[in-house]
Amino acid sequence: MVSPPGEEERGPEMTGTAVFMASARLQAQKDNKTITHTWEHDIESLAYVLLYSIYKHAMENEAMNKEFLDEFGTFFAPATVRGILDNRSSIFRVSADRSIPLLLAYAQNDKDLFEIIVMTFRFLNKLQSQLKVDNFEVEVADFFVPPDNSTIDFEQEFSHWRGGLRYVEYRAFGGQDSPTTWWKANNIG
Repeated sequence: MVSPPGEEERGPEMTGTAVFMASARLQAQKDNKTITHTWEHDIESLAYVLLYSIYKHAMENEAMNKEFLDEFGTFFAPATVRGILDNRSSIFRVSADRSIPLLLAYAQNDKDLFEIIVMTFRFLNKLQSQLKVDNFEVEVADFFVPPDNSTIDFEQEFSHWRGGLRYVEYRAFGGQDSPTTWWKANNIG
């Protein structure tokens, strides 16, 4: 198949929308290397899609100022792979309250949405190897961080993120257990 003028054919290693791709896949693309597409890459992409959806929901339901649109653009508007990677490096170098303050402000009156944002930010943050965890004081998100702040493997990190999202869903439908009680009862982490 011949690509349209100005567009290169993409091999199986580069499918999907770049701003949602796992950082490892983008780095491989930038370095012109081959990388095997894994389920871990898909989960990281899902986390970016979740944040994107929350931003878009906010923009559709409330009049957002230029600063909010700029914050959104930092995550989702770079036109190049290098731009996406550079922006992610900047975003995850600092805490969520400094990287995405306007999205957090939008969600401040919705505890569940706020915690979903914080947990998703932390999940993505943990996937960026050189980065620190922020210090939010919210019930589920604080429980989500391993007690010793140690580095954990992807499957364990994913289990914590998924478990946190499931707990927020449980609580949204009237569940009353504390995160610790619920976590133990559901064998999370």
